[in-house]
Amino acid sequence: MSDWRDVESDIIRDKLSQCEQKRVELHRRQAEAKARLSTLNGEIGTLTTQVNNLRLELERRNTDKVDARISDHALLRYVERVLEIDVEKLRNHLLSKEIRCAIEAGAKSVTIDGIKFIVQGKTIVTMIAPEQKKKSISKCSTCRKWACECDV
Repeated sequence: MSDWRDVESDIIRDKLSQCEQKRVELHRRQAEAKARLSTLNGEIGTLTTQVNNLRLELERRNTDKVDARISDHALLRYVERVLEIDVEKLRNHLLSKEIRCAIEAGAKSVTIDGIKFIVQGKTIVTMIAPEQKKKSISKCSTCRKWACECDV
């Protein structure tokens, strides 16, 4: 009877040994998987950062879609330096004695030679030429909008 129990004990010990070997192997594989997961998580973090940076760059580029422009200052310098127009002389010509007197008297607009000078405070802020007056007071016969370019 003891032989039978010895055989049974040996079988149980073998099975326990096999289970222990499997446990050790699974523990090793688990450690390897954790190491791979850690590497993959690092790569995911790097890729996520790159994706976010690209998204922000695309948003920046799409919101910066402004047509090229020229400033009034640059345009004025072009008129002065390239076209060689004396802007101060032109300014003094436009601020004639008649216009100065009207502005000093508080006029909101002054019309001379068909050109209407619009005044705010003591500054001429714009000018309307005779052909512009006609355009601005009628609606377009095509689109019914004010001062459009359909009929031009």
